[in-house]
Amino acid sequence: MIIAAIPWCDQIIAAGIEDMASTVSSIYPNPTSGSIFISLFAKQNTDLQLTVYNLLGQPVLRQNNTVAVGNQTIQLPTENLAQGIYIVQIADKKTGAVVTKKIVKD
Repeated sequence: MIIAAIPWCDQIIAAGIEDMASTVSSIYPNPTSGSIFISLFAKQNTDLQLTVYNLLGQPVLRQNNTVAVGNQTIQLPTENLAQGIYIVQIADKKTGAVVTKKIVKD
């Protein structure tokens, strides 16, 4: 599987995205002044790595989560981030598939 992770993009960037064990349905609130919440549906038990990047492409926050089958909501604490635009990358450790989304911190 070939994966291209371009952190400044608000798109799914993965070859073979059908292999993603989880489907991200929403990230809210966006913009946010506190934590963000990632709603997803996990088709199977899997491990996700969430990474928040600044616009220079530098990782500013990382969090690992194990999710079980079904609807899940993951809290990602962004209170300590400065105001600005960030990219959230959700990587499925099992399949290698990657989803990126843009967030705004108030």
